This record gives sequence, C-alpha cells and structure tokens, in this order.
Amino acid sequence: MNGLDDPAFWDDRTDYKSTVGAFTAWYSEQAWIHAALPPSASILDIAAGSGALTQCAAASGNAVLAIYFSAAMVKSIAELGLARVRAEVMDGQNLALDDGVFDAAFSMFGIMLFADWRRGLAEAVRVVVPGGLVCIGTWNSHYGAGPNLLIGETVSRILPEAAIVDVTPSMTEWAQPERFRSALAENGLDKIRIETVTHPFILDADLLDRPQEVFQFSPIWLALSEPQRNAVLAGIREEAGRNGGRITIESPALIGFGAKAAE
Repeated sequence: MNGLDDPAFWDDRTDYKSTVGAFTAWYSEQAWIHAALPPSASILDIAAGSGALTQCAAASGNAVLAIYFSAAMVKSIAELGLARVRAEVMDGQNLALDDGVFDAAFSMFGIMLFADWRRGLAEAVRVVVPGGLVCIGTWNSHYGAGPNLLIGETVSRILPEAAIVDVTPSMTEWAQPERFRSALAENGLDKIRIETVTHPFILDADLLDRPQEVFQFSPIWLALSEPQRNAVLAGIREEAGRNGGRITIESPALIGFGAKAAE
C-alpha cells in the first residue's frame, strides 16, 4: 500500500500528537459526545493514534483498551498515565481478543487506512457484544483532511496529468455517505446513523518552509516526485499569498455509528 501501513512509519512519527493529532482530536471529542455512552461501558480504541478518543473515554470514567500496531505510539499512550486505560500493540486487522467482550469499539481515522479495511471493520464488530456500539470515523473526501486535503485538491488543480494511485481505497469508498452506510450494514450493524462534522485546519504560510513535516501523513505527497512536489508547493504558496499568508481548510468528516445486530 504505502508507508502508512508500516508500523515503522509511525514509530518514527511520535510527534503525531503535536501535529496532526492536535487537529484530529476535535473529531474524537465529537464522536464521544455523539456516542453518549455511560461510564460503565467498556471501550476498545482501534488504531488509537496518540490516544485522543481514549482520553475522552477515560475522562468520563470508562475502562479502555487502546491498541495500535506501532510500539512507539502505544508507549506514548501508556505514558499518559490514564486511569483504567491499557495500551497494547495489536493489529486491528487481526485482533487478539475474544468475541463480544466490549460494549463499544471506536476507530477514528484508523480502519480507513488499513490494507484490508474490510477485515478491520469485521474485527471491530466481532469483539463487541450484541447490541453494542461500533463507531468509525472517516473523511468526507477521498483526499482526507487538513494538509492532506489541500495537497489532493492542489494536485488535482495544477497537475491533473499526475498519475496518483488510489492508495487509500476505503477513504474513496467511505467518502460517499451511502456507501459508508452500506459497508457498516454489510458487517452486521443496524440502527446506523452518520453524523457529518466539520472543523477548520489553519495553515500558516511559514510552515511551507518545512513541507516534509506538514505533509508527512499525506499518501499523495508521498507518491509525488520532487518536481511535482515543488510545483504543488508553489501553487499552495500562491494561494496563501492571496489569503493574507494563511489558508483555512474546512475539513468535513463522517462519523458512523451502528449497533451490532443480535445473533
């Protein structure tokens, strides 16, 4: 697929919390609010990233297992020292967990990046009790959000001839709400609802002097050649110049909720 499905990629990016993680945390907060779970609910956080959803659940008094395939990211969650939280290295496509042991499973922008997202979704449903909640976060654009969305739209505008491989197929699949809904239903969920939430990402032009830092999580950026990257950066700088030195990137997300159908 790409570097995003390699644990070593994330082991080298423990600054995720202070970069992209700080932005995506807002969406985890929204997911937790919309889920409206009691503090007695046991929570599984799949592909937990820097632990934004885990922190929301822990703050409400819930017991949480946060899992990720990157040992360094798991260590960063454990070091938060949150009460009733365990963090373990685990592959979300092959959960080393029994059937039906959690009241709810969340994956905020995690399963959408899996090499086998269908398996990841099926696993999330498997480990939840009948009637339990599954919550999946994805973006409302196959480009993603924030800097990734900016890169995708800029490439589409100024490099339409660029052959960019669709490296995140589930993001393309799930960017359409009805297809997202169908994927949830096909994996044994009912009472499905999809919330659309939007949050702006503010990109200051001076950050473009460190493009590798800003765009390091963009699969499209990773696929571009050096000349293509230079052309895209020039286009973004021009846009920033027209907008007072900063770009506001409205970034809509889809948060899908479903209850595991009774067996």
